[in-house]
Amino acid sequence: MRLRILIGTVAIAFGAVATMGSVAPVAARPHAPAAVAIYFYANVGNPIPSTRGNPNPPLVRPSRLIEHEDGSWLIVNLRWTGWGSSTARATGISSASSCKPNCATGKRTNDPAQLVISQPKRFLGRTVYTCFRLTIPAAPRANQQQCLGRLGSLYAYRAAAGSRVALPSFLSPDKKIWCVLSNIAGSRQAACFTGNTTAGASIPEHAAQVSAAGQVRLCNWMPSQDPRASCVQNWDPNAPILRPGYIDLLYQYRCTSMATSVTCTVTTGAGKGKGFRITPTAVTELP
Repeated sequence: MRLRILIGTVAIAFGAVATMGSVAPVAARPHAPAAVAIYFYANVGNPIPSTRGNPNPPLVRPSRLIEHEDGSWLIVNLRWTGWGSSTARATGISSASSCKPNCATGKRTNDPAQLVISQPKRFLGRTVYTCFRLTIPAAPRANQQQCLGRLGSLYAYRAAAGSRVALPSFLSPDKKIWCVLSNIAGSRQAACFTGNTTAGASIPEHAAQVSAAGQVRLCNWMPSQDPRASCVQNWDPNAPILRPGYIDLLYQYRCTSMATSVTCTVTTGAGKGKGFRITPTAVTELP
């Protein structure tokens, strides 16, 4: 639907008499250009366009964001500012069910949330906000930054490169590096390892750790060396994958994943900027 704003002018002229005794006409102002409606697909868990059983109509100023179709997680009471500009913002409430004993009757947690939508583009015959960023200060692991992308013959919101997550552990995209971020007393560090100990083969191992104070420790071990000096004792093959270009920001550490490497640094305090870069075959301390 296109919204058209028409501006007209009504004027009454006093004492402006033409030579023939008639009132001189007042020139009409030109019409303002038609405003273009911008839409947003607020059922962010469903594909676009809508499919049978998976509705996702384009909306203007939606009152809620649907994260889970079954209603177990919603962002409700959205109040918008800046709609129609390049970036629109809303405040609302994140309402999530514990799903215990089930999602319909589980206890709900309600937290303040901020929603920013951006990058309006022509999409399926309309102008659509194609990206959104959801921030829930009380639950940073639930934060999202996603943009529309292809999903087979359909479209869907997908995490955007450069998105920030908060994962206590993760695997590199090639699953050859495992990283752990810890804030436990006596073990406050970001640590990454190669040499999957579950593979059942003796292979070279590399590891790196950076403490909150910026102290970096490196380990390199070859199968010909004393096994008691190996770098890796544990490995979690079920840890989530940190996709290329994504950032794990947790505690005072920042780890960035690329296709075959991970770089971790300290973000605050005396150790700020210290860190390491690790690949499946080498590990180096950052200068």
